[in-house]
Amino acid sequence: EYIILKGHKNELIDFFETLNNDLNTAKIEIIDMGNIIWVVQIFFKSLIEVPKNIEKIASLLELTIHSHSIKLLPEELGSFNNIKKLTINCPNIKKLPEKICNLSNLLYLSISFIYLESLPQDINRLTKLTTLHLECNEDGRFFYENPFKVLDQLPAKITSLFNLKELRL
Repeated sequence: EYIILKGHKNELIDFFETLNNDLNTAKIEIIDMGNIIWVVQIFFKSLIEVPKNIEKIASLLELTIHSHSIKLLPEELGSFNNIKKLTINCPNIKKLPEKICNLSNLLYLSISFIYLESLPQDINRLTKLTTLHLECNEDGRFFYENPFKVLDQLPAKITSLFNLKELRL
């Protein structure tokens, strides 16, 4: 279980320091170390919630969360004003936080799930969104048995996403 962060190196270093006391953190790996922007992968023994203090990474550009243990995502995910790419691979979540619709600069949203019941009703507020991937990862049965079921659950406001170029279900 892991998270991948792309943001300003100083903010990421400050975030690492908050993780130093967390015995659940197994390994921190720097994937790309630019002069200012870093991409970092943090592995956890078990990731049952998004680490506290993550909202302090104001420069966060990309975030990937991969956890089979997380059942609820924090509302703070909606506080990243600069984020452009959000990938959520948490099969046990049932809903996304409503505040995720505050991500006004989000271009790419990918969600892998088993139990997701619906998308936020105000998804049309993601006006810059160009790519939306929704993937049920329960052996694909959800889509093969009834490939149009997920379309019934999409909010009508999704048609207001005028910049959306790719919708993958």
